[in-house]
Amino acid sequence: MPRSARIASLVGLLAATWASLAAAQGDRMLLDYVDTAAYEKMGVLRYYVDILDPSNKPIEKQEPKLLSFFVNNEPVPLEKVLSVELRTFAEVGEEFAVGVLFTNYRGYVTRSAGEASLFGLAKNGIRAFITSLGKQKIRLGVELYNEGGREPVVEFTTNLKNAEQAIDSLPEPVFLEETAEAGDVKTKAPDFYRHLDDTVKKMAGLDDLPRRRILIVVSDGLGEYTGARKVLIDRKLEGVIESAVDAGIKVYAFGAFLQDDQFLPYLSRLAERTHGIYQRVDEPEAIEGAIRDLAPQLLKQYVVDVKVPGLPSEDKVTLRMDAETPNKEKVSAAYPKQVKIPPTPTDWKKILTWVGIGVGSLVGLIFFIWMIRKIGQWRSNRPAEQEESGPVYVHSGPDKGRLRVKTGPLAGEIFYLTEEITTIGSLDGNGIIIRDEGVSKRHAGIKIEEMRYELADFNSTNGTWVNGRKINKQFLRDGDEVRIGNTEMTFSLK
Repeated sequence: MPRSARIASLVGLLAATWASLAAAQGDRMLLDYVDTAAYEKMGVLRYYVDILDPSNKPIEKQEPKLLSFFVNNEPVPLEKVLSVELRTFAEVGEEFAVGVLFTNYRGYVTRSAGEASLFGLAKNGIRAFITSLGKQKIRLGVELYNEGGREPVVEFTTNLKNAEQAIDSLPEPVFLEETAEAGDVKTKAPDFYRHLDDTVKKMAGLDDLPRRRILIVVSDGLGEYTGARKVLIDRKLEGVIESAVDAGIKVYAFGAFLQDDQFLPYLSRLAERTHGIYQRVDEPEAIEGAIRDLAPQLLKQYVVDVKVPGLPSEDKVTLRMDAETPNKEKVSAAYPKQVKIPPTPTDWKKILTWVGIGVGSLVGLIFFIWMIRKIGQWRSNRPAEQEESGPVYVHSGPDKGRLRVKTGPLAGEIFYLTEEITTIGSLDGNGIIIRDEGVSKRHAGIKIEEMRYELADFNSTNGTWVNGRKINKQFLRDGDEVRIGNTEMTFSLK
């Protein structure tokens, strides 16, 4: 068999082996973060989770009913799970930070005009990645390293247009001509691992960055530790990994090379240990699309809100999530850190209910009689024109709060606040449904506690406003003006 045919046969065999290994790997789940901020008041745990196919593409249309939850490896009983809401990170609209570290050192530069420039392809991929993010809120920082050092291309900013222009302005390196003189030029190794360490520490030290932090690394892993000093990479890399994990930085590494792939396993370990993803890029032309396609993967991370009050709050616990994917595969992921779950007010409510059940019954009866008398007085004092226009709905419940809609699609409507928690949003299932493009699916909620009405924003896109001020939480007073999206309402007590 000719040598070229043997090589082609070997390449085909390797490709088939890699494909079979990818298929054998199957779907997988990565549990990125668990947020307990809403648990104390609402009994809601928020899971951020990636569900990926063998090619690291996000699996869409995951069914919430096929998710199950575990505490200390014990399943949470179904009757304790009051609701499960599943959205994508893009739908939730939270901000996140992306740092980029890539290179234009001589090993990434063509040695003749006919070869591909990994630097140029990576630059195009980074720019396409930014464009693919669309209107997502993001803080972006970009750094470039080579034999001469490391320099910031873009300091962390929300101005993505300026970031694209700065990346576009990076000059292409000069080709090394294939001459006798060029043959004598030796490629100097850049201080990659020192630059990587500095970039991670820089991201970790920026307290104003959002909670979710991604570092994209495009490199061949060649650095200052070569030859006999190669054994020092392990020590340096462990320090980098520890800093990244402590700061919640997940590394997405693209191992791309023109000459030598012996250092790529270090990039793979870096991504795996920081709970990111590693992708080896064997063909230079593929690096552009690989980086670009990371954008939808980050935006399609699932955000799962699970209402499950009454979980153990005495000690830290281990949380786990299992799922059956649309591909009928079972996947599972445990959160790598133990979590201290805050106590919920549910237990106190039960205690107060049992203690006050006798007194509450008596008070309720007296209040009911008083309401009957008030309704009778109201009916006798109604204007004649109201009698002629037909029956008018009068709320006779125990709670007095109400919202009168002034503007928007529900103008003129009155909503009586009788539930313990009344949710407001554009999605069916909310207590008050407002079909308004400025209203999020679960925009806000009003909680009744000891006859006080507390309005809380649910991390909505456009915010919740009271008397012209944007609020997170606020107790309402009679006459307060509330704005949600394009809908204005007046809160009053009857």
